[in-house]
Amino acid sequence: MPGIPACGSCSLLTGTVSTFSRERTSALHSCTPAEVLVEELELLTRYVGLTPAQALASATVEPARWFGRDNVVGTVETGKLADIVLLGSDPSLRSSNLRDVLGVMIRGRYYSRSELGRVVAAVH
Repeated sequence: MPGIPACGSCSLLTGTVSTFSRERTSALHSCTPAEVLVEELELLTRYVGLTPAQALASATVEPARWFGRDNVVGTVETGKLADIVLLGSDPSLRSSNLRDVLGVMIRGRYYSRSELGRVVAAVH
């Protein structure tokens, strides 16, 4: 299937853990890394059969475990490093809820949705 990371398909069939692929494919039309992330997570739920929670884990905690960094990143816990996206909807229910961004916290600074829009517009 075009646009489906092979690791996701194989892991579903073999029962192993999948990690998110940040590879941009021809099936994806977005211009920002965040949009590509959401599209790939939607593809993992639609075509590979992962639940939204499994797809989200493939972009967060599973890569952290893979690289042996899950004691520092990958989940939001006291003592860990994290940039946080504040959402208006639960992404573990639907991957498309990742589009409902209210703001983000990056390196300790909060950016509202309107501030993010201005930053993206300035870059393009």
